[in-house]
Amino acid sequence: MFRLIARSSCPACLLDAGQRTLCDIPYARLKAFLEKSYVADSIGMHLSSILQGDYVIAECSCCSLIYQKNVPDSDSMKILYSEMICPDETFDRHRLHMDDLAYYDRHVRDVFSVFARLRRHPSQIRALDFGAGWAQWARVAKAVGADVFISEISDKQIENAKRLGIDNIDIFNYSGAPFDYIHTQDVFEHLPEPNRILERLCLLLNKGGIIRIAVPPGFRTKSRIARFAEKEIGKLPELAPLQHINNFSQPALVRFAGQFGLAPSFIRPKYPRMAEYVKSLTFHNEAMLNTVLYALAGKRVSPYPYFTAPSP
Repeated sequence: MFRLIARSSCPACLLDAGQRTLCDIPYARLKAFLEKSYVADSIGMHLSSILQGDYVIAECSCCSLIYQKNVPDSDSMKILYSEMICPDETFDRHRLHMDDLAYYDRHVRDVFSVFARLRRHPSQIRALDFGAGWAQWARVAKAVGADVFISEISDKQIENAKRLGIDNIDIFNYSGAPFDYIHTQDVFEHLPEPNRILERLCLLLNKGGIIRIAVPPGFRTKSRIARFAEKEIGKLPELAPLQHINNFSQPALVRFAGQFGLAPSFIRPKYPRMAEYVKSLTFHNEAMLNTVLYALAGKRVSPYPYFTAPSP
């Protein structure tokens, strides 16, 4: 059974008072959106349970995180990402990019830039790709010689990494050596307990190590919520119902990471000229196109993602 649970406190700073409600809509009014967004057979099995809940967006008065209050419990999260979001379809999309150099270019530049900052030979670097998906980043890091692990919950994605020679770990049961770099790409917006996860990841990070917390744009979310009509609120990609349950602005992300002693680290991977980069992309949806257009306009779209742990 698919079950929603209420987050009574801010999931980033854990403040249990002072939250402001920005949106409160019964899921019953988003039925058409849910049916269109998820695998028909799976959403049909769980839709009645979801429709009993409410889609509530709140803002923390302390850290300014914007988040969904009602989220899937742990068992329902596995249903969401293993069944309702078709793993075969996402793998097919992944395979379309496997030979696309432009697609892997950002991973290569990230790996080279971060490893250069660590000032070690790649063979001496231990890296963790947390929420690795189909292990695109992990395979690049492994290719240059790093000792790479992933942490995933999807059985198919774990099997895919295994075929690439990359082991999966459970971060709460892991007792091996710490990591020099922890990579998280589009992960923290999905986590019901981001505070608990980041606290644990910091315990697995070497002193002076680097963590990347890359999340979707949060700089215009509040104004966009106010402008969206009720029937269209589900189309707000940065707060997609059930999935994108946390939305960080740059100040919110810095406050969140700072709780654990992490300081922003201004690592700047060098990318090709934006116009050339745009030509190399295939736009799968309007949101992707808008992201690039904002970048071309010179606006910072996503929060700056790199943070460094305190040195010894």
